[in-house]
Amino acid sequence: MNINSQAVPQISVLIPLYNSQPFIKETVYSVLSQTFRDFELLLMDDGSTDSTAEIVKSIQDERIRYERCPHDFVGTFNRGLSVARGKYIALIDHDDLMTPERLQMQHDYLESHPDVAACGGGMQTFGASSEKMYAAEKYQDIMLAFLLRRRGPVFNPTGFFRRDVINRHSIRYRRGYAFAVDTKFWTEVSRVGKIVNLPETLVWYRTSQKQTSMLTLCESQKSAEVIYHEHVDFMLSQLDDKEELKSLITANVMPALKKMVDLSFFSADVYFRFIAEIIQGLYHNGFLNLEEPLSGDLPTKPVAHSIKPHPVAPGSEDGEKSYAALSYAEKEFLRSYEPLTAGYFPLRGKKFKFSHAPSFADMAEEIFEQEIYQFKTDSERPYIIDGGANIGLSMAYFAEKFPNAQIIGFEPDKVIFPILKENMEQLDNRNVRIYEKAVWYEDTVLDFYSEQALAGSAMIDFNNHQNKIKVEAVNFNKFLNRKVDFLKLDIEGAENEVIFKIADNLRFVENMFLEYHELDSRNQNLQDILLLLKEKGFSYTIKVANDVNKFPFKKEKIKNYTQQLNIFCYRL
Repeated sequence: MNINSQAVPQISVLIPLYNSQPFIKETVYSVLSQTFRDFELLLMDDGSTDSTAEIVKSIQDERIRYERCPHDFVGTFNRGLSVARGKYIALIDHDDLMTPERLQMQHDYLESHPDVAACGGGMQTFGASSEKMYAAEKYQDIMLAFLLRRRGPVFNPTGFFRRDVINRHSIRYRRGYAFAVDTKFWTEVSRVGKIVNLPETLVWYRTSQKQTSMLTLCESQKSAEVIYHEHVDFMLSQLDDKEELKSLITANVMPALKKMVDLSFFSADVYFRFIAEIIQGLYHNGFLNLEEPLSGDLPTKPVAHSIKPHPVAPGSEDGEKSYAALSYAEKEFLRSYEPLTAGYFPLRGKKFKFSHAPSFADMAEEIFEQEIYQFKTDSERPYIIDGGANIGLSMAYFAEKFPNAQIIGFEPDKVIFPILKENMEQLDNRNVRIYEKAVWYEDTVLDFYSEQALAGSAMIDFNNHQNKIKVEAVNFNKFLNRKVDFLKLDIEGAENEVIFKIADNLRFVENMFLEYHELDSRNQNLQDILLLLKEKGFSYTIKVANDVNKFPFKKEKIKNYTQQLNIFCYRL
């Protein structure tokens, strides 16, 4: 078959074959039965002499790519890496089986963790033995376990990695390492990118007394020992040259330990336990960072479960701690996205979809880190209205802060609303309702400028895209007929009309966030809005949201709007 005959897939599943007649059909069907469907299956035949080729060719599936190579395992595997076209490459041995959701789980994980180069997972053995095989999960634990257990960073049949990482760093199977080429491969990956292992079982691993790993155990252990020594030397080379500790360890301690092994004072196993203790001590005392790749160029950031608390955020009271929503590296990574590129990102233990990554970073910082919507209430079941919910980060914040709250959200943009709906489906709060409608003062249909990101508006074409659509609008007064603990009114210019039409019902509102856009400096109405707020019993604080007019005295004509303010309204 022509390797390049089909559209580019998300994943290339790579299986080297050699005399695979007994099991290959079962292995192939375990791949073809994956819940994730967008992959190619590369079957690289390493010069089989049995009926492997006939069996493979009898399986009809357009995703299969079969290629016969000369008998040279290293060359055959590297050929597979070269012809793979997927964004990711998944490995499995020719006699093992994939669990049905394996590709989906690993694909989703790397999609939502751009700083991770590769991931593996657990295995369940069958055949000659039956046991669960677990791997260390966090990167730093993997690095330490590599020395303590003398096992590669991942179980090779569960390996899943970014193709661009291994190509950029020319990582391939290396000759000269006998039957431990996979261990060498994974140590090279671990140096240039973070590796993690998922806790789930990803592969059923076939065991027998005749399998290659059993027959070549002695040779592979000898080669692996060379790799461990190389890796230890590499790790110690990362120490600061200015630190006296480096010269002490590399010039005195290491040679002495190696000499004692040579003189048979203790075994290689004991030697590596010593080394693991040294590496662990260097890590815990801050001389060696094992939480990030020792070298490499992927963006580095903590995964969702390792986000650490930072000092109290602006607006926090009584020592209440806020938590960093995203690290600096995460924000910079998101802000580097191409405009209007959709994607997913982990936040607060959930995976949120976005339509515009820079806006997502800004919203996450403003909502979860700065906590600009933080308020207090005595209500056991607060009633919260989010006018202008966008993709739902503010609603997620309210649901997290007030698990018993009744939360209502409005978003009219036809591109954004499906994202909002998807994000809301993962919230634990069942009292969340969303409406695909614009906030207005009557039930009608409006012309709406869809920005497909943060600033869709019925009043302003913020980016001059002329992308005008028709949207349904709702009379907002219908929802302001009872006590409202918090009202967020972020409707991109429409507040200039709506706030006066809902004035009578503002008496029900305890706290209100109002994003104000001044549409015309010659006909300013900010004073009218502030007077209205005062009449309705609100005190307020005003903060600049967007410094649009940097030089007011130059009296330049500013496009679209001339001020953007955040007005925090509350009752004393």
